[in-house]
Amino acid sequence: MNRPRGVPGSRAGWLVAGLALAVAIVAVVLNAVNPGGPVPRSRPVPPRARVPSHARVPSHARVPSRVGVPAHVRVPSHASAMGVVEFDSTAADARDPVLAAAELHFYWSQIEPRPGVFEWQRVDGAMRPWVAAGKQVVLRISAAGDESWSYRAGHATPGWVYAAGVPHVTTSNGSVLPVYWDPPFERAWGGFIATMARHYDGDPHIAYVEAGIGEGGETLAETETSDPERAQRWLAPDVKPVPWSVGTWAGYVETIAGDYVRDWHRTPVAVMVDSTFFGGDHAALVSLERWLIDHGVRQFQTNGLTPDLVLMSPWRKVTVSAEERNCSCTSGASLGATLARARAVHARWVLVYAGDVDQRDFSRVLAKVQP
Repeated sequence: MNRPRGVPGSRAGWLVAGLALAVAIVAVVLNAVNPGGPVPRSRPVPPRARVPSHARVPSHARVPSRVGVPAHVRVPSHASAMGVVEFDSTAADARDPVLAAAELHFYWSQIEPRPGVFEWQRVDGAMRPWVAAGKQVVLRISAAGDESWSYRAGHATPGWVYAAGVPHVTTSNGSVLPVYWDPPFERAWGGFIATMARHYDGDPHIAYVEAGIGEGGETLAETETSDPERAQRWLAPDVKPVPWSVGTWAGYVETIAGDYVRDWHRTPVAVMVDSTFFGGDHAALVSLERWLIDHGVRQFQTNGLTPDLVLMSPWRKVTVSAEERNCSCTSGASLGATLARARAVHARWVLVYAGDVDQRDFSRVLAKVQP
């Protein structure tokens, strides 16, 4: 007798078929109870770990490790309040709750008065009241300044550097400035930058370092680049090793900026980009800014913050800090409009003169522009 395929032909066959059906029914029931299927005992699945909300870091807050900030240092992000830094600071203001930091400015001749002899205690002492108040500092050490600021500023490079043969230019008010691009000067100043980094790089009490490049640390040989008399001093044929030129100056800025990028690995470095070239050269300035970004600079600082400040396109790619051009208490500029402009250009830090911080309504004015 021919049976349909798959139909058992004996009692044993019927038992086998019944057992298979029972197993299938049990499997269906178990799957309903545990949709994910059976879990092998040898590989238990741990419960999903929960990340506390305060431990979550938004992606925009990540800082490149090359110029990063120690994780335990709180730095305002673009989406939060600007950090207010007191410029021309006084220790008496260290407890002011509106301040996040103080800018401390020194000159090379103060710190290394003799070759290899460093007086870091000057910096450490100035930092002490701010650190005790739970604040940070912004540190600047320059190799050039102007006599009108102070005698020390006008003689910012130590005398032993000139005694070793580095040429200099003397201004009409007696300021002595090095011929920056002279190779022995570049080597000596670069050596100081490296020593400074070994002493302070990674210090959690330093918010960032302002690179010391030209006069006052800015990216210019003299602060008044529009003054024809000042420019003429640097263009004179007797300036050694060679007179100033756009290419010579750009090369020097690149060298010193490169020294900072090379030596400072943990503390951020801000290059104080200014008009830079005598007579103004927009194309050369944009080219220099792009070079700095391409070679590791992650923060620019403008020292010309006014209510009508305009920054060029490369600044959109870096962290921005902005220093008041003048104290509104003497210039007559609107402090509120100045702070609002800093916010508009996405400044992470705003450097405000002590005279403005001390105004009775400073906190109220600041509150109007903070998020």
